[in-house]
Amino acid sequence: MSASSEAAVLVGSPGGRDGRRAADRAAADRAARAQPRDRPGIRLLAFGALAFYGTLRWGTLMKPAPFWRMMGLLALAVALAWAGSSIRSHRRPAIAALTVIAALLGLAVCGVPFAWIRHVRISLIADGINQGLSALPRVLVPYLGINPWIRTVILIGAALLEFTSAVIV
Repeated sequence: MSASSEAAVLVGSPGGRDGRRAADRAAADRAARAQPRDRPGIRLLAFGALAFYGTLRWGTLMKPAPFWRMMGLLALAVALAWAGSSIRSHRRPAIAALTVIAALLGLAVCGVPFAWIRHVRISLIADGINQGLSALPRVLVPYLGINPWIRTVILIGAALLEFTSAVIV
């Protein structure tokens, strides 16, 4: 069994040069319509709504829920997403600096003493976070205990998730 195909080639277009220009313009118009438009306001609104929902759900991991700390993390994440979307892509160092500042403020909101952050007491901060992470596998959810480092580590998990999402947006 054999199959053959035939192809027809049109050498000229009916309109000559003007016909080709019109076809090129029509193709360019179709390409422009096919490309998605960047809508930072809608993207920021969607991020804020999803982050708000995630923040409320993450707050159920502890009783009583640290509502204002979670809202502080949400505000920092939305501010980071807004700043990242308003800074152009050729200014990546500025976005990295904003992320570091947001992370340090996020640590303070999560419950790490601000004096430790201000005086760069990295050893104490790391030791406290290590205590919280070590105790985390034995914790029942929702957490009803009083260990402040477990609460801080749970909040740091929320901050990590929100800030990473904010940078991606």
